[in-house]
Amino acid sequence: MRAKTFLAAVLSIVVMPLIITRPVAAQLASRSVAAEPVAHASVLTTASSQPAGMTSERLRQLMRPSFRLGFQWLAEADDVELSTYDARVTMPLYPIFGPPPPMFSLGFEYTDLSAAAVFDLAGELYETSIGLSWMRRRNDRWSFRWMLGAANATDGDNQSSDAWQFRGGGFAIYQPNERWTWTFGAIALGRNDIPVVPAIGFIYQPNPCLRFDASFPRPRASLLLADNGIRQQWGYIGAGLEGGTWGYQRNDGTDDQLTYRDWRLVLGWESTPRRESGMPFALGRKLSAEVGYAFGRRFEFESDRSDFEIQDALLIQIGTRF
Repeated sequence: MRAKTFLAAVLSIVVMPLIITRPVAAQLASRSVAAEPVAHASVLTTASSQPAGMTSERLRQLMRPSFRLGFQWLAEADDVELSTYDARVTMPLYPIFGPPPPMFSLGFEYTDLSAAAVFDLAGELYETSIGLSWMRRRNDRWSFRWMLGAANATDGDNQSSDAWQFRGGGFAIYQPNERWTWTFGAIALGRNDIPVVPAIGFIYQPNPCLRFDASFPRPRASLLLADNGIRQQWGYIGAGLEGGTWGYQRNDGTDDQLTYRDWRLVLGWESTPRRESGMPFALGRKLSAEVGYAFGRRFEFESDRSDFEIQDALLIQIGTRF
């Protein structure tokens, strides 16, 4: 039953937007980069205004919709196990002021929370989100990105205002040279425990094979493992802050809000197409996989119910974008 519910939701998100936007897609042959309301800082530095000499074919490639699928599993600890499945489609809007165009995204996430009855936690959590983002280049060194989004995060029973979240953010991106990129801004996460986080950090790439990303909340150090001229294989170590907030209904029928948080250390692999000359980012299918260790795990509640912590756990995460 859970699998059918998740599949139906994914199909509604992926298929319906394509039907609705078919006339626009036919005119623009559209393609986009992923445009989540909250994005990793390294993604923010890859889009720019249309480079000189960009052909109409390359522009058509940029204007096609993109899709993302992901899965995450945290092993059982203290009788609590979490599995999360997510899907997202991102579509470009008409580039009124030239490329890159504003990006519109729809996402769905399903979390299977298996826990002992004594914890009084929701067994299934759902999140449906929409987002709009736009990035503009001011000059050769400065770019700006704005994001605005909303989400309905619930167990399916609590549909009060507890389930609604508003997210957004703004970044200034400064790139004095090819090795250094600095970001300045803030992100509203829509979470109870950490409503807003600073988006201040830097990316340092001393050579094409090594990259250091010191951007909160997911810093990482990446090493190029292989490059066959078509695809690049990267390995990385990183850290991160993960979690979320949902509206849920307790066993006694009381509406409440549940927040889960953990810190993690990960070892990952990423396979990406090689970026073509003159393109602002790499086009094509991307694959990634992570193994890691989650610690500082905590459940918090909006009501007067006591918060509690659970033991550390191993995690696995895989994803693809195409």
